[in-house]
Amino acid sequence: PERAGSDSGGSARSQAILTLPRRLSERLTRELAEGAGLVLILDYDGTLTPIVSSPDAAKLAPSLRETLRRLAENPMVRLAILSGRPLPDIKARVGLENVVYGGCHGLEIEGLGLPPVLRTLAEQDRGLILVTGVTGSGKSSTLAAMISHINRTKAVKVVTIEDPIEFLHKDNRAIVIQRELGGDTE
Repeated sequence: PERAGSDSGGSARSQAILTLPRRLSERLTRELAEGAGLVLILDYDGTLTPIVSSPDAAKLAPSLRETLRRLAENPMVRLAILSGRPLPDIKARVGLENVVYGGCHGLEIEGLGLPPVLRTLAEQDRGLILVTGVTGSGKSSTLAAMISHINRTKAVKVVTIEDPIEFLHKDNRAIVIQRELGGDTE
């Protein structure tokens, strides 16, 4: 599996660039402002568990789970665990309280706190969805969460026209064709 931001030409040990989802970043900033002494952000697949051919085979070692539990209970520590897995899956696998979870690297309708009607819209068989709003209102994150949901759950073709493309989607169950205004359109 390829990890976002990794150097595909480098060694397996090369550092990946981690980009935090906006809402997770804002929450961690608030936590620091409230006097947190340590913020620890871990990626489930590849850091806490090895990258394996079968996603179900990636399990937390009991000693690691206990270490994470002690960290999460420490009032001076804020612990965040990110994963490319769906939010409910990563919460169930780790199963700890007082942890900030970022499923699908933050691209979850539930994880972003978006209204449930967006899931209903994303599950429609056909249609055109326009996401509009002022700068910084969450248009790109909303669209990315909806596309991520479709990509995980439906064998369909999704075409996006974006300005600019901010989140790249790899094909999963769906085929996602992303076009950018200007370079790909007239």
